[in-house]
Amino acid sequence: MSLRQLSAWKAVVVLAAALFATGCDGGDSSSTGGKGGDGTGASGGAGGTGGSTTSAGGTGGSCGATEVCGDGIDNDCDGQTDEDCICNKEGETKSCYEGPAGTEGVGACKAGTATCQADLTLGPCEGAVLPAEEICDGVDNDCNGSVDDNTTDTGGSCNTGLQGECADGTVVCEAGNTTCMQNVQASAELCDNLDNDCNGTVDDATTDTGGNCDTGLMGVCAAGTDTCVNGLIECAQNVMGDVETCDALDNDCDGAVDNGNPGGDVACNTGLQGACSAGTTACTAGAIVCNQNVMSAAETCDAIDNDCDGAVDNGNPGGGGACNTGLQGVCAAGTNACINGAVACVQNMMPSAETCDGVDQDCDGTVDNGNPGGAVACNTGLQGICSAGTTACTNGAIVCNQNLMAGAEMCDGLDNDCNGAVDNGNPGGGAACNTGLQGICAAGTTACTGGAVVCNQNQMAAAETCNNLDDDCNGVVDNGNPGGGAACTVPNLLPPCAAGTQQCQAGVLTCVSTTPPATETCDNVDNDCDGMVDDGPLALAMYFYEDFSDNGAGWTMDASWTIGSATVSSGQGLGSPDPANDYTTTGDNGIAGVVIGGNYGTALVPFRYITSPVINTAAAAGKVFLSFRRWLNSDYPPYVTNVVQVWNGTAWNTVYTSPASTFIQDNSWVKVQYEITAYKAANMQIRIGYNINNAGVVNMSGWNIDDVVVSNSPHPSVYMVDEFSGNSNAWTFDTSWQIGATAVSTGHTYAGPDPAADHTLGTNNGVMGAIIAGNVPINHPYYYTTSKQLNTAGAEVLNLNFWRWLNSDYANFMINQVQVYNGSAWQTVFQTGGSPGVNDTAWTQQNFNILAHKAANMQVRIGYTATTGAFTVSGWNVDDLLVTGGTVCQ
Repeated sequence: MSLRQLSAWKAVVVLAAALFATGCDGGDSSSTGGKGGDGTGASGGAGGTGGSTTSAGGTGGSCGATEVCGDGIDNDCDGQTDEDCICNKEGETKSCYEGPAGTEGVGACKAGTATCQADLTLGPCEGAVLPAEEICDGVDNDCNGSVDDNTTDTGGSCNTGLQGECADGTVVCEAGNTTCMQNVQASAELCDNLDNDCNGTVDDATTDTGGNCDTGLMGVCAAGTDTCVNGLIECAQNVMGDVETCDALDNDCDGAVDNGNPGGDVACNTGLQGACSAGTTACTAGAIVCNQNVMSAAETCDAIDNDCDGAVDNGNPGGGGACNTGLQGVCAAGTNACINGAVACVQNMMPSAETCDGVDQDCDGTVDNGNPGGAVACNTGLQGICSAGTTACTNGAIVCNQNLMAGAEMCDGLDNDCNGAVDNGNPGGGAACNTGLQGICAAGTTACTGGAVVCNQNQMAAAETCNNLDDDCNGVVDNGNPGGGAACTVPNLLPPCAAGTQQCQAGVLTCVSTTPPATETCDNVDNDCDGMVDDGPLALAMYFYEDFSDNGAGWTMDASWTIGSATVSSGQGLGSPDPANDYTTTGDNGIAGVVIGGNYGTALVPFRYITSPVINTAAAAGKVFLSFRRWLNSDYPPYVTNVVQVWNGTAWNTVYTSPASTFIQDNSWVKVQYEITAYKAANMQIRIGYNINNAGVVNMSGWNIDDVVVSNSPHPSVYMVDEFSGNSNAWTFDTSWQIGATAVSTGHTYAGPDPAADHTLGTNNGVMGAIIAGNVPINHPYYYTTSKQLNTAGAEVLNLNFWRWLNSDYANFMINQVQVYNGSAWQTVFQTGGSPGVNDTAWTQQNFNILAHKAANMQVRIGYTATTGAFTVSGWNVDDLLVTGGTVCQ
């Protein structure tokens, strides 16, 4: 983006100031008459003269009266007629709407028209459609943004015309028409006294009958088949009950198979021997069998042939097993024997002397009584205090029990934990302690030494260093300014304030300035250390600014010169590559350069230039300076010659030529500045160029240029520049505000449309506005667009400039503001007033001196508010906004 020549801006401001100073004592061809005099002076009290060719001038009157609508008289003598009236002309119309907020233009709702009456009040609102009860008709009757939602003519019961269960339905809304939707779909016929399949017959061909079922009866009577009877499923019995027989069936259906043992309970012989021969008949598994009364069993000692083998008590039944004699100890064990049909227990062992073996040898009822083999000193085989022990008879064996158990190791010269090491693990050691010394020698750590805990110091005394510690343990921290006294440069300060000496402060070597800031004097020294030499208050005049976001300003370029995005180059024979980023912080990344992202080559070429558009500095008061940022890597003359030249209207004048025998190798953006006061002209131009004039030239990356400024300050400040190609400056937006491409709007009822193109001469066509290409809403508080914070605290000159295309109703229906935040409150620097409204038909420049509001966190915001009854208007459009300042040595 390029700033337009500010001389054109100044002409607008001077003309406006002249008109204000002169005043308007009579109407022009389109204005109302002037107000009457105040009654004093030679012509006091006479009516104003002038007026349009079609209306008479105002008449004198009694000032201070309330304005009366519709009489065509300036009753309150403020120079305006009927300015406080709701409308301005009988018969004119305004859009009106009396429905709830937010419903106008939604669904069926629409605005009506109110007509201005003779007393300049609005008549009734006619033709408006307001929210109504929602019905099913494909229309949003209640204007809530949804069609046929919550309709009041649906939801009732209805008949579908079908049979059976399919007949019942509910009224629903479909595609804007009511219809009867059946509640239940046809299904398989069930035994429920209903016509489920909707064929007109109840319980025909039911699908839930005909299966096997249980009648709830017993025996052969239990089996049945499901049958549908009067809408209920019943189980019909297949077989009736009869007399019980031995056939494994429950013939009498009493729940018992072969009950009563039919054919049983008759004595019989099984044909077996011994106890197994006697039997009784029984009905078993549906047949008559002879069951033996006693089954063959293991022979028992009872004088009977129990195992039916023909021999009595054979095999010593019940004998041979272990048994208890009723005695104690080893005497209790015995063996059973079958003697004369009875089992007796015979003792196995006799009593003996007691030994430590877990056995009661003396049969007195106590095992190992008397601790046989115990109470003798022994060694456990363990280490430390755990080695000494005493024998004991335990669980039938002699064991050596240790006298002392292992414990936590203590600092006492003993192996308390029985691991073979005395005082291992430094018991009682490792804790922080104080040695009683000073400084770093005071801190100590405990240690177990020779069976006692002692405090050993952690550090020995050393030479004092700057670390906020008492290294030499003399009780004083950092005594003697250790490491200090050397000359240094103070970070973040500029010469001469940057000169200092090293001082040990709070344990850190700090460079302390030896030259404090002083009042700036015009002596080519930066006395106040603000980075600017000989800076002093002077009104900033900025004649040209270019950040190369595009070529909107119209630079002309010879071969190899381009404007585009900064791009790293490669392949250079010497020096640095082209930069990856431009110098500007606005995010466009645009620069001008020689083969951006490449090198100038080795072929011989004549001078090739990039040349600015015309810059009018003819009326510049005082000095004029050219400054820009340079990233240049180049061979030296005669191989390559680089120049910066200024056109004074008749000839090109060289203000810079690259030095002989010295390669230029910039690896960062370098600010260059030239005083060009001697070349002021109405058609001044700037050009930058190079040539390749000798074989053997080193191939290097060449020129890169950004942020070209022509002003009356060697140190101009550009706090913000925005052509609104995007939101790189991080504006925040209330409702309706946006950044985008502009286009002509339609539908306004007052003033003009939005512009077709932005003010910038570039190609982005971007603006910041309220409803770009549309009309602003009404009936709301202030809606603002707000800039990011700008640090302007050090500014001595501060200006806000932008181009405006604004169409607005007048106060009190609509008010427009420009405000500046001074760090504590918003200050209004512009506000629209009464009738008429604003009707821009071209881009209009706005200039505001905002020095009084400078702050470290200054912000700019633009906004508007609109009340009910305001005209439909296209609102704000803003482009090419700058916040600039600067200082100049006078």
